[in-house]
Amino acid sequence: MRSRVNGYSPSAMWGTFEVVEAGGEYRWRLRDAQGELVAQSQGYIWKSAALDAIELVRSVIAGA
Repeated sequence: MRSRVNGYSPSAMWGTFEVVEAGGEYRWRLRDAQGELVAQSQGYIWKSAALDAIELVRSVIAGA
């Protein structure tokens, strides 16, 4: 199961997050504007925890 937190956009400045479920765990992935995988998280038991982690990463990126 794959769900995007925000849709893929070629004009995205730093990328797009997606949440993927596999083996009973949820992971987030960050893809760049070309769709290449930039980063991937550890596995989370709950989807909400993966979404919370995305928000944390977004806040760090925004503050950089």
